[in-house]
Amino acid sequence: MIQKETLISAVSSTVSFLIMFIGALTHTLYIVLVICMFLNLQMAIKYFLKGISIEKKAG
Repeated sequence: MIQKETLISAVSSTVSFLIMFIGALTHTLYIVLVICMFLNLQMAIKYFLKGISIEKKAG
């Protein structure tokens, strides 16, 4: 009976650790995604402005 309770507590602590780990991982991935999106946005704006300036020169 004691072994069963120990097993249950070990499993619950492992599960809670996994949930925390997955949560931290997704949080980090979300931050990386936001950074990538921000960098892509900066690049897109840069190319957009470059395209506008090229069009103005041609026009």
